[in-house]
Amino acid sequence: MKCPACAKPVVSPKACSYCGYIYTGDEAVKLDFYFDIKGNLQNLIDANNQIGQSIERLGKKLNKFADVIDHDLAHDYRPQVPKPTPAITPDAHTEQPPKPDPKHDQISTLRPKMPEMEVRLGQKWLLIVGIMAIVFGVAYFLKYSFERGWIGPEGRVAVSYTAGIAMMAFGDIFRKKGYKVFGLYLFGGGIAVSYFAAFAAFQLYHLFSAPVSFAVMVMITILASSMSIVYDTKWLSVLALVGGFLTPFLLHRGSGDHVALFSYITLLNLGLLSVAFYKRWHLLNVLGFIFTYLAFSIWFIFGFNMEKFWPGLIFINIFFLIYSLIPFVYGLFHAETGKLKGFALTAPNALIAFAYSYHMIHRYGAAELTSIVTLLYSVVFLWMASYLYKKGKAGESAFVLLIAEAALFLSITVPILFSRHWITIFWAVQGLAYLWISVKLARKSLLYGAFAVLGLSLFKFLFYDYHRVFKVELDTFFILNGFTWMLAQRWITSVFLLAAVYVFASILRKNASAPPVNSLHRLVRSAVYVIFGCLLFIVLNVETGAFFYTYLRAAQFAALSVLYAVFSVSLMCVGFIKNSRPVRNTAFVLFGITVVKVFAFDMSNVSTPYRIFSSIVLGLILVGTSFAYHKYKDRIFAAIVTKDDAGTLSTQGDAEKTPDGGVPR
Repeated sequence: MKCPACAKPVVSPKACSYCGYIYTGDEAVKLDFYFDIKGNLQNLIDANNQIGQSIERLGKKLNKFADVIDHDLAHDYRPQVPKPTPAITPDAHTEQPPKPDPKHDQISTLRPKMPEMEVRLGQKWLLIVGIMAIVFGVAYFLKYSFERGWIGPEGRVAVSYTAGIAMMAFGDIFRKKGYKVFGLYLFGGGIAVSYFAAFAAFQLYHLFSAPVSFAVMVMITILASSMSIVYDTKWLSVLALVGGFLTPFLLHRGSGDHVALFSYITLLNLGLLSVAFYKRWHLLNVLGFIFTYLAFSIWFIFGFNMEKFWPGLIFINIFFLIYSLIPFVYGLFHAETGKLKGFALTAPNALIAFAYSYHMIHRYGAAELTSIVTLLYSVVFLWMASYLYKKGKAGESAFVLLIAEAALFLSITVPILFSRHWITIFWAVQGLAYLWISVKLARKSLLYGAFAVLGLSLFKFLFYDYHRVFKVELDTFFILNGFTWMLAQRWITSVFLLAAVYVFASILRKNASAPPVNSLHRLVRSAVYVIFGCLLFIVLNVETGAFFYTYLRAAQFAALSVLYAVFSVSLMCVGFIKNSRPVRNTAFVLFGITVVKVFAFDMSNVSTPYRIFSSIVLGLILVGTSFAYHKYKDRIFAAIVTKDDAGTLSTQGDAEKTPDGGVPR
């Protein structure tokens, strides 16, 4: 809120502290009410009677009410009439008013912030430094007393535990008395001192065995995690997490028991999973993710061998499951299911876990087992996405991310389980799935992904499958092992790919006005039909040429000429039915290519019977096409007239009209 007279912040309900403007009437009542609410809110914060969302909601209401008051102040402001001043004679020596000092104004603006900074420095940072000093002091006390022999090992550890427990107890007392921050930091310092005491009891003085020390540190970790939920502060959980992950390294004596190590890390991560049911603390999840995979990486580099294959594989995928579920479980009980921020770890989590799994399985020798891992990942992501869909969160970014991750691992699975042309079929179907999802969710990124996957499948079919899988030489349409070589697989792949491209184009046409398809230019949408036509033409050429090359090689070129002519007339028919000039023009171009081929090539390279056959067939097709133009000319010109009336065509259509307004016959 700002004063309407000087635009300085309002800090008092009676009058402006900067210019002296007096708030009267309705303004004073509303400001009194505002500062009363503000005082109550501060009391609530200090007393810690209400925490979390209650205080946040009240603060939002306060800000909204401040906006209302600010609007009223600006609307109702009337400049105050200055009091008349006595007349001054020209001879009087008057003191000129001092010029405004911009430095003074800047200092006065910063003054309200200076006490706040001072309080924050005194309350928070002095407290942090002080607790750190205490923790290091306890550590130095243990070391110094050990060197001097003042107190026995049992006494030193007891003093350290006593100090830690005392700090936690006093921290809880101060928190209950309203000093929340002070109490929580003191409690955290007690946790740190307890970790040092447990470490000293085992590593320095050997008072406890490894299992006992391990159990003590686990209890400290559980205590810190539990109290972080009770106190509603993530920093206690962070402290517990760091201490928990340091525990096995602090107590390590070279035993190399990786099963015990990863079992303990799994328990820590399950603790994180349990915290995630109540709190969405992203920092905690990120730290756990980093520490978990860092510990696994260190073990994998220095301790992995094939005797440890199954424990390594099992534990790495347990970690994958935990960090896939951690950002998800909070939404099972709360309303923030579909937010993308919580799911940001799922992608690196899956990729890292899969990389280790693939490496271990590949070294083990059974690469097909990797498909079990990829299918597991896909099922997990699809299940999570389906849950979001059922909860009405399908339009959110998290749903799209999970679908994309599931599709990614399905794409990896197919080349592992299958090979060759089956990958092409799967990619074509996957491109259709991406397109359908992009239309349903109005996601442009998925639309681009659909084009990319479909293009990849076409490229693989034409430049890899034909040559490497089906043994086709495209320059002569020769199949190395004969026309029947992999005939069923070749036709199935061709039909599936043609159907996928046609359905792809149909979906774009039917959803031309819906996002995100409407962002594409009309020519881009139409180009998919052109791709379908080109692909069909190539497939027919390959199959026709290969058939005649195998069984009647002398007639191969004549047969291809007939194919060109038949394909041209088919395009012409489609052009007449759809009344599409571009399609008819394409047919004309193909007619021209066919005529050149017949008269310039077939006449000199094809034997007489087939030369006669190709010439007659081409002639009949051309005559038939000419007759179609005579029969359907009214329909063609009618379309031109309609476009002229709509103002979308040039005036060339009018030049062909007869004087009576009709069309030429």
